[in-house]
Amino acid sequence: MSFCKYSSEKTIIDSVKVSNLFITEYMPNAPESSVKTYLLGLYFCNNSNHPNNTLDTFATTLGLSKEDVIANFMYLQDLGLVKVLNIEPIEIRYLPVKKPTQNKDVTKGKYSEFCYCVQELIPNRMISTNEFYEYISFLDSMHMQPDALLQVIKFCVGLKGPDVGYAYILTVAKAWAYKGLLTLDAVENEIQNNMADDENLKELLKIFGIRRSAGFEEREIWNNIKNELNFDLNVIFYVAKNLKSKNKVGLTNLQTKLQKYYSMQLNSIEDIETYENQKSEYYNLAKSITSKLGIYYENLEPVIENYINKWINLGYSSDILIEIANFCFKSSIRTLEGMDNKLAKFYKLGILTSDALKEYLNDLVDVDNNIKEILEKLGTSRNVNSFDREMYKVWTDRFNVSKELMDYAITKSIGKVQPMQYLNKVLCHYNDLNIKNVEEAKKDNQEFEAPTKNKITTHTYTAQDINSLFKNIDEIGV
Repeated sequence: MSFCKYSSEKTIIDSVKVSNLFITEYMPNAPESSVKTYLLGLYFCNNSNHPNNTLDTFATTLGLSKEDVIANFMYLQDLGLVKVLNIEPIEIRYLPVKKPTQNKDVTKGKYSEFCYCVQELIPNRMISTNEFYEYISFLDSMHMQPDALLQVIKFCVGLKGPDVGYAYILTVAKAWAYKGLLTLDAVENEIQNNMADDENLKELLKIFGIRRSAGFEEREIWNNIKNELNFDLNVIFYVAKNLKSKNKVGLTNLQTKLQKYYSMQLNSIEDIETYENQKSEYYNLAKSITSKLGIYYENLEPVIENYINKWINLGYSSDILIEIANFCFKSSIRTLEGMDNKLAKFYKLGILTSDALKEYLNDLVDVDNNIKEILEKLGTSRNVNSFDREMYKVWTDRFNVSKELMDYAITKSIGKVQPMQYLNKVLCHYNDLNIKNVEEAKKDNQEFEAPTKNKITTHTYTAQDINSLFKNIDEIGV
């Protein structure tokens, strides 16, 4: 796609013609680099299919950075001379030159002193009426103090030189305004913070092959890494040196990498080295777990970052994670979120090893055997279900029913309709009266009405295996 073209309103011509309006109304007040950018673009509009009609050519030909070329086109767009259709990839359309509609002399009135100071700060070029208007519109809309904006302009001139475009200045000003930096003191403090680590930032940029001074965007990235993510310098430089990408993209990639380490709570070089060295092992573990769950991920990085690393940090070994993934599949849990929920419940119980898991499951087996024995005494032939487990847990954990009292209550429930529910009524009655032994129970002659409703249909399992026991963990809240 060609970089610069005429809009549909323009006719392609054989030679470069510059509008008289451009020369008389725009060129006198426009920055030199913006004029050069406009004229070079005008040339390529007549040669739109030329292979050199690219952003790289503009930057090289004019001796500017790509960012400055884009800033110049944004300036020209504000004047109504071009339309920036797209930034990435860059695409510009030249428009017919029309007489400027902004005639108000913004250098007079309450902002006259401000406009004078702006011109003093940028003495190498005449500030256009449009540029003054943009600054004043910003002050009115964002409510920044004029002295604060002057300090921003001074800061940008120091970074980019006296030819800095107003689009760049307003980018910095808006970023700080959005952070609530609207007063002179707030802006000066921000500038001091930006300049405080200049040597460290310069050293970091050298790692990425950048020899120039840091720009505003690079300083913002640095401040995020240093202050928001709160990494030590040695960690930052270690990660930077181990990145493959260089130049400006490398700095962005560094921020992304450190944000990932921050989310994973990898704060030291040792933590990061351990993670990177074990990444292959974690990859194989993630592959095994997803396979056990019956799911597929083309990219396992999110699985490792969001689940594997978290589970390993909790103290789970690879073996038990695979074992629990297998149990989850048998229990119809086929997602990583579901497995994560199970692990949270196991962690709450202190179950972190295979031996602890086996001991827990053996306890569940013992509970099921006790319930099965009660069912047999009641003359009920069926498998243990979740309702049985819930009632048994209440009897033993909350009521503290002794085996002798349990056996006595069972004898009173034999032959009743729905004997398990009848037994529950008896034991609840004993608990209400604080009856704790058989002697006290024999003195109580309370009888209960047998349930008259149809027998409740309960789910039964096809096999009394680990699948049934494993579901019992759902009763635990996280």
